[in-house]
Amino acid sequence: MTTSEVDTKKITYVVKKTDTSKDDVTLESQTNVDDHIYDDFMNGLDEDDIEDCIQRSILSQPSPDIKSLPPVMKFNKNYYLSVTDLSSQLWCEKQVEFTLMTGRKRVTEAMEKGTERHEQLELEDHDVVEVVVETNEDRLGIKFLNTINLLEQLFSEGKCREVWVFTNFEDYIISGIIDQLEIVKAPNSKEKMVIISDTKTRSTKTTPSPSQVQGASVQVQSYCIMLQRLRDGTESFEKLYKLYDCDKNAAFVCEELEPEGNLISLEKKFSSLFQRLPPISTVMELSYEFEGEVFKTTKIHLNEPTLLYTIRYLIEYWNGNRDAEAPPFCESWKCKKCDFKDECIISPLLKRSIKIERREYLFNKSQEERQASFTKKARKLKEAIDNNKSIPSELRTKSGLVQGSLDLLDEKAREDHTHIDDEYAFAGIKEPKVMITTSRNPSGRLSQFAKEMRLLIPNSERLNRGSYILKDLVNFCKTKDVSDIILLYEHRGEPNALIVCHLPHGPTAYFQLSQVVLRHDLPEKPPAMSEAYPHLIFHNFTSKLGERLSGILKHLFPPAIPDNVRVLSFVNKGDRIHFRHHIWSGGSKKVQEEDIDDGKQIMLSEILKLNGH
Repeated sequence: MTTSEVDTKKITYVVKKTDTSKDDVTLESQTNVDDHIYDDFMNGLDEDDIEDCIQRSILSQPSPDIKSLPPVMKFNKNYYLSVTDLSSQLWCEKQVEFTLMTGRKRVTEAMEKGTERHEQLELEDHDVVEVVVETNEDRLGIKFLNTINLLEQLFSEGKCREVWVFTNFEDYIISGIIDQLEIVKAPNSKEKMVIISDTKTRSTKTTPSPSQVQGASVQVQSYCIMLQRLRDGTESFEKLYKLYDCDKNAAFVCEELEPEGNLISLEKKFSSLFQRLPPISTVMELSYEFEGEVFKTTKIHLNEPTLLYTIRYLIEYWNGNRDAEAPPFCESWKCKKCDFKDECIISPLLKRSIKIERREYLFNKSQEERQASFTKKARKLKEAIDNNKSIPSELRTKSGLVQGSLDLLDEKAREDHTHIDDEYAFAGIKEPKVMITTSRNPSGRLSQFAKEMRLLIPNSERLNRGSYILKDLVNFCKTKDVSDIILLYEHRGEPNALIVCHLPHGPTAYFQLSQVVLRHDLPEKPPAMSEAYPHLIFHNFTSKLGERLSGILKHLFPPAIPDNVRVLSFVNKGDRIHFRHHIWSGGSKKVQEEDIDDGKQIMLSEILKLNGH
C-alpha cells in the first residue's frame, strides 16, 4: 500500500464501551429487566410464586405491571428495532423472546468466525478508530459522521462497507448496517446504479436452507427500502432525535465532531449525500462464503408489498397484539440445537413427541378393546355351554375360534381388566408431583385456601395464576413431569370448585366444594401442619365409580410411612365426600384424635377421560 493510499483511506469511528454507554437496543445487546421472573418460572417452580416475583420486580422498577406491557416496552426497546431483530423473528420468534427474557445468547464458533470475517473486510475497506463520547448528541453524531465518510468513499472509489441507515416505520425507528454498497453501470444503459450486497459466512460448503435465505432476504430488501427513502429525502429525523434524547441545536463535545458544529449541520450533509446517489437497484446480491472463498451468489428481487406486510406482521408481536410464535412443524429441526428447547412449551419437537405418545396410546387402547370384545364373546359362549343353552347366532360362525380359548378363561381371566386406562396403577407406590393453582385474580380467602392445599399435599407446589393461559400451564407442567394439576375456583370470595387434572392424558375430575373451613376459621389454634406423608382412609367407595374416584384422590399423595400419625379421611355419604385432616396421639392403650383441618365437603360433578385444557 502506497503513502497516498494511506492518506486517502477513509476513517470511521466506534464508540468506546463504558459503563454508561448506551448502544442500540438489539438482540446482541439487550438484557432483560425481568430475567429473575423467568428463572423462577422455568427452573423448577420454587417456593416463591410467580406473582410474588412479579411484585418484587414491580417494586424495583418504576413501571406498571410488567406482565401487561407489550414486548416493545417490557424489553426496553423504546420503539427502536434493528433489521437483525426482524430477521431473527423469522428464524424463531420464541427464541427471540427467550433471549430477551434471559439475556442468554449462545455464540457459536461459526458466529465468531463470521464476525471476524466481517471485521476483516471492514478494515480492508477503511480504518476504524475508537472514540469516547459523553453526550447523546455525540453518540448519534458519530453514526451520521461514519455514514458521511463512507458515502464520500462510495463516490470516490465506487464501493464502501458497513453503512448505517434508518427509516421511520409507523411508530418505530428501524435501523441497520448495510454490508456493502457498490456503484456499477446499469445493464443495457449508460446510467449508473447502486447495488446492495451482503456476505454470509458458512461453517460448511453447503447451500443455505430456505429459512436462512428468508431472513437474509428480508435484511437486504429492508436496506433497499431505507436507501430509497433516504435518497428521495422523505425521511424525518425528529423521531430519531427524540429516541436518542438529543437537542439538535446543541454543540458537539467530542473532539472528532467539534468541526461539524451540531446535528443540524450533520443532518444536511447526511441527507445531501444520500440524495446524490444514483438510482438504487431493486436486485440485491447475497454471497455465501466458506473459508474466505465465495461459493454461491443469490439474486434477491425487491417485493415491496410483501416486505411491508411481513414487517407489519413482525411488529404485531412487539405491540403485544399476538404471542411469540415457534417455527412450523416442518422446521422443527431448528429446535434441536436451540438453548431453550427444554424450556419452550410450544416447540414443534414437543408437539411431535406428544403426538407420537398419543398415537401409541390409541393403538394400545384399540388392541385392548379387541381383546375385551373377544373375551366377552368367549364368556357368552361359555355360559351357553355351561347352562346347556343354544349358542347365540352371532357366535355360531366363530364358535370354533372362540371355544379354543375357553379353557383359559378362569374367574380371574374373565374379569374385565384394563391396563391402558389404569392411569393410577401406581397410586400409593410412586410419588406424584402435583401443581396447585387458582383462577385468575383470586381473593385473599382463595389464595389462603391454595396455600393450605399446598401444605396438605406433600410434594406439591403452588403457582400463582397471574395472567397465564391455562393451556400453556398444562403444556409447561407436562414438560416438568408434573403428574397432576389442581385448579381452585371461587364464587363471591368463597371456594366453591376444585378440578383435578391428571397428566398427560387425563382423566379430569370436576368437584363442587361446600362448607370449606380454613385453619384460621377453627375456634382453637390448630397444631402446626406436619409435612409427613399421610395415611389415607377411604370409606364407602365400593362402587365402580367410587373406586375410580378413590384412585384419582389417592394418586395425589405419596406412599405413607408405617409409623406416621398423620391421617386424611374421605367418607362418602350420599355422594358427598366428607374430608377431615387429623393426627393420632397417645400410646398404645389410649388413642386421641386431634383435628388439624376441620374439614370440607366435596361432590363430584363430572369425570372426563382426557385432560380438559
